[in-house]
Amino acid sequence: MAEVFMHELLQNRLTIQQQEKLESEFRRYKEEDGYVPGDFGRDAPYTRTFNRRYLELMHLHIRRDNKAWPNRTLQFYRRSGFVLVYCYGFIDRNKYLLIDIIKHFDPKKPNEKENTDEDNNLMAELEAIAESFRDKN
Repeated sequence: MAEVFMHELLQNRLTIQQQEKLESEFRRYKEEDGYVPGDFGRDAPYTRTFNRRYLELMHLHIRRDNKAWPNRTLQFYRRSGFVLVYCYGFIDRNKYLLIDIIKHFDPKKPNEKENTDEDNNLMAELEAIAESFRDKN
């Protein structure tokens, strides 16, 4: 059974109801093979740097407009402007830390990297959070 934890960065962005919904949907997404909530999109690792690969820092595209992608759209093709950054435990792969929701870098806007997943300072902060979690789990 998946254990899902939420970092305070994410808790501060969401209402209690949003936190509960996200945690519940994420847990079900990880536990039930083939289940993908309508507002979850592509789920992929960050691979740009060695540290992100080593920490297995992941990002899951999510819809923030209370709409769902059409059912016929494969998860791989579901991309949005926002991603849920998360990681799982180093020893216990059934423990997950939901770290934050951030903007996904848009290559059509190459000068707008600040506060996106191309912002090295932001990503270093998220990497440190992931590393701390993985050291204990």
